[in-house]
Amino acid sequence: MFKDFPSANINRVVSRVTYPVLATLQNDKTALESGYRRLLRSVMFITFILMIDMAAVAETLIVSLIGCKWLPSVVYLQMLCFAGMLYPLHALNMLNVQGRSDLFLKLEIIKK
Repeated sequence: MFKDFPSANINRVVSRVTYPVLATLQNDKTALESGYRRLLRSVMFITFILMIDMAAVAETLIVSLIGCKWLPSVVYLQMLCFAGMLYPLHALNMLNVQGRSDLFLKLEIIKK
């Protein structure tokens, strides 16, 4: 839960804002690709910073929020933070923007 807080919330906010913008560019492949790359680069940068910061303060975070008996879970939170850096790669995709919700559904079924 701690790991998902920064990365998932940032992606939710960004996708709500950028989906309509990218949808207007769906007929112009080069503009859509350029916009998507800028979006992904920006979100990945912010997510990397937040997840590295969370991994750095994981021990303090665990002790202050849920107590000393959870200290062994610090290593797991740190590992999950590094895995959470890649969350925007799978969360922000262009399939729905391009009108390919069928591929998006198949991809989500495979992931599950």
